[in-house]
Amino acid sequence: MERQKKLIEKKEWDYLLILDACRYDYLKDLNRKEKFGKLHKVKPNSNDTPTWLKKTFDRKHDDIIYVSANPFINSKSVETVKGFDASNIFFDVIDVWEKGWKEDDKTVPPQEMRKEIIKANEKYKNKKIIGHFMQPHTPYLSLGPVDGGISRSKKATLKKQKINVLNNIKSSMAQALKLRKLYSKLIHILGINKNQVGKVAERYGVDGLRKAYKENLEIALKEIKIMLKYLNGDIVISSDHGEWLGENNKFGHARMKLPWLEVKK
Repeated sequence: MERQKKLIEKKEWDYLLILDACRYDYLKDLNRKEKFGKLHKVKPNSNDTPTWLKKTFDRKHDDIIYVSANPFINSKSVETVKGFDASNIFFDVIDVWEKGWKEDDKTVPPQEMRKEIIKANEKYKNKKIIGHFMQPHTPYLSLGPVDGGISRSKKATLKKQKINVLNNIKSSMAQALKLRKLYSKLIHILGINKNQVGKVAERYGVDGLRKAYKENLEIALKEIKIMLKYLNGDIVISSDHGEWLGENNKFGHARMKLPWLEVKK
């Protein structure tokens, strides 16, 4: 079994579609139905997005456009992940987390990602594209936002994160406003995952949680299926980390074997 990082660096691909917190087993079941292509297990780098980013993209990639629904990957030259500045790593970063954010959903729905990936594909003819979808990560679109609260330790982490972000504001008020928007969205990514996953289980049961997770994944795959006819080249669907869905009473991000799905068109 190969490491995902090695495949990203060595394998021929034109489009890498990252489904945040996507589990191999759930994608396997849906791939049987949809028949996207050949699916493999690959070794993970981490159990969260920040660590995955730092370990996977540890050098400059001038050949990659990163279309991002996740504010950890942004063009603002602000290290929301310590030691990782996406604007200096990739040729360009498209901030879908900013312009595609839907306040009612508290996330970027996958149809916004579909639109922006197609636009990037038209603009950058000779570059690789990574499209980072938020789904199947919480919040679950079929349920709507679930307030899981933020623990005391998480509040301390968020406060420290906010101080770091604000200390990096060195330019105009317009940039400051953009960074505040970035921070407000990071709260949802940083602060609610474990609490929200557990809260969904408390409210709907573990079976209800797993159903909502699967539906989130199905929604993302539906948009990807629509998008495929606009993309010419080799397409891979993968993930940044796994997700506990009540196994051994665990909820939230997990270090699990990741999917590597080579799409057949």
